[in-house]
Amino acid sequence: MEMSFNFAPVLIFLIICLLLFLLHNLGGLLSSLKIFSKHSKDLSAQFLDKFPLVSPDFINKTVKEQNVENNQEIHEINKKLNRLETDFYDMRENILSKLDALTKRIEK
Repeated sequence: MEMSFNFAPVLIFLIICLLLFLLHNLGGLLSSLKIFSKHSKDLSAQFLDKFPLVSPDFINKTVKEQNVENNQEIHEINKKLNRLETDFYDMRENILSKLDALTKRIEK
């Protein structure tokens, strides 16, 4: 007894199922390619509420660009801090010298 089975309808059914699956996921893929989907808008809104000084442009940058920008900002802050420290010590020395002069005057 010989039995034959035609795989063509099964193959066509599997191809149609695969195409439907891909079309269904294409919508999800395309929505994930958008910079601000509804979900990411909600997340970015929560993030911006928590950290109001962070701009949305900064959030959209790559991690490498964010690190470079943060390092530049840290460098600028360190330079300002060094200037403030030297100014503070200069003022301190100026005040101490004036106090010395004043105490010498008072002693005379």
